[in-house]
Amino acid sequence: MQVKLHKLLANSTAGLKLVVLSLLMFVNVFYTRAQYNDASVRMNFAFDSAVLSENYMSNASAMAKLDSMVANMADGASVNVITFSSPEGNCAYNLNLSRSRAESVRKYIVAKYPALEGRIVIEAGAESWDELRRSVQSDARLSSYARTQVLEIAASDKDADVKETELKAIPAYKSLYSNYFRGLRYAEISLRIKNLAEAAPQHTNVAISESKNNTGNAGANGEPVVYYSLSEDFIRPDYMNNSLNLREIRRILSKPENRQKTIVIEGAASPEGPVSVNIRLGIARAENLANWIIGQFPDVKVETRSKGEDWEGLAASIQDCESLEATAKQELLDIIASGETPARKEALLKAHPAYGTVETDCLPYIRYARIVGLELPAEEELPAEEAEAPATQQPAQQPTSEETQETEQPQQPEIPETENIAATEEPATVEGQDGSLSGTGVKYKNIGKNMIVAAKTNLLFDAVTALNFEVEIPIGDRFSIMAEDVFPWWETGNKYCFQLWEMGVEARYWFKPWKTVGMEKLRGWFAGPYVMSAKYDFQFDKSINYQGEFWSAGVTAGYAMPIGKKKRANLEFSLSYGYMESPFRHYQPTDDYTKLIKDPANNGTFYNIFKYPTKAKISLVLPIGIPTSKKEVSYE
Repeated sequence: MQVKLHKLLANSTAGLKLVVLSLLMFVNVFYTRAQYNDASVRMNFAFDSAVLSENYMSNASAMAKLDSMVANMADGASVNVITFSSPEGNCAYNLNLSRSRAESVRKYIVAKYPALEGRIVIEAGAESWDELRRSVQSDARLSSYARTQVLEIAASDKDADVKETELKAIPAYKSLYSNYFRGLRYAEISLRIKNLAEAAPQHTNVAISESKNNTGNAGANGEPVVYYSLSEDFIRPDYMNNSLNLREIRRILSKPENRQKTIVIEGAASPEGPVSVNIRLGIARAENLANWIIGQFPDVKVETRSKGEDWEGLAASIQDCESLEATAKQELLDIIASGETPARKEALLKAHPAYGTVETDCLPYIRYARIVGLELPAEEELPAEEAEAPATQQPAQQPTSEETQETEQPQQPEIPETENIAATEEPATVEGQDGSLSGTGVKYKNIGKNMIVAAKTNLLFDAVTALNFEVEIPIGDRFSIMAEDVFPWWETGNKYCFQLWEMGVEARYWFKPWKTVGMEKLRGWFAGPYVMSAKYDFQFDKSINYQGEFWSAGVTAGYAMPIGKKKRANLEFSLSYGYMESPFRHYQPTDDYTKLIKDPANNGTFYNIFKYPTKAKISLVLPIGIPTSKKEVSYE
């Protein structure tokens, strides 16, 4: 009995020691995470140069910031330097240029801070294609058409030199070079500093490491995040705890101090599908949340941007997923961290046996819009009323494995610069460490619009002098109603006459829904019923001489597509079949055309029962919208 008791006490003591040791380890880890974090600063280089100049762009303030960061640097921490060049010229030359810039930064740091020698890790990142993509994707200085061209080129898997040639061929290249390329020649210096909470307020570009939270209630840094269902850009309040997050956003922005600064909203998508569509989906989600916020707080200033595909978020979500085994997690994370192209990584992920779990348990958490960089107020009692739902609501839905491929794809890897174009002194646009844009005195206003009606004209009728006018009103996200009026009314004596007054209405169902807020409506395939009636008087000398009326009802089908570089207008093709009945009266002019004489013997009625087309149109469509929100962005 005594032996058993002795063993029990020994085991209890060992267990207590183990508990205490575990507690100390936890406290130590927590203390370390609270006291140390990474911060970074960016320095720029002149065209085709590896010289680090204090007087170039914002390098003076960056160097002052680096001084403060080094003073708060953690003991034993290393300094990481990665350098880039703009996407011009031969990529092999640009890689060497990036290496020279990295070495230049290393020498600068060692000369100024000798104690850091041996603790600096340098890397040449070659051409900054990803940085170019992030800089242009939400900047209003390029047209939407030009942005799409640039983003598609930057995200393609083609050779860097081929992409550069394609970039130079687009009309917006000159503006691209003047406004963006200076910000692509930079060095990113990262180091671990002490007590980031004290240092961060003085340095707005500090990049704080983020941890993934897969609870569905908060984003990376505790910010409330709104999640979106597959391929959607409208808020479902009952989807993944969105109603609670909307309430949290209202609580945060109810603080006047939080509305005095520009609210930055970032949208993201899961890495599936075309990258260009993916980027647009990210910005559409950000704008959707922005419109909801403006509806709650009209005085707030909002800036939106797209993260595009969130590969980092996917890696964090996989790491935190309890449904995945450790071996599967590591294999999936190795695919994400590999040097393969995003398209290849996507294919490898889908081929993995655990992809079904990733699709249901991980991907939903990286389809979101969230507020970034905003200091959160302390917890307090929430308002009694529920957060208002967005204008467009859909039934509650949870992610399922049956969801098909989403048009969301990961960002493409960076590729290589020979900076051999004359340098410019025009203001450059640079992305800050937190992903926001900055620049030298850039200021613009962007007015968002929502289409309420479209004005139209049938070009086929116009070609034969049959003046006509149509209006079409979009309803919801896939219906519209159209009214038309055709009114040529001219004659030349009693020899020629073209008089027609026709009116009709048409209801349309659009097979692909559009965004309920925006100007990109009334596009794609459609079909619907119509009814119309008219009176007419047609005369061509003595060969065609008829007066009469008609009415018709049937079905119209067609297709509409955007046209022009800025895609501000649509071109619509349609054909109608149905029933037409037209009683007519025949007449004849006298030989000298002084009189028109009725000819009752040739009167009659024309019938067309789904035999010939009743209408054919090639219509020019001009959308008309009203402002829905006002965004003012000022970069200094």
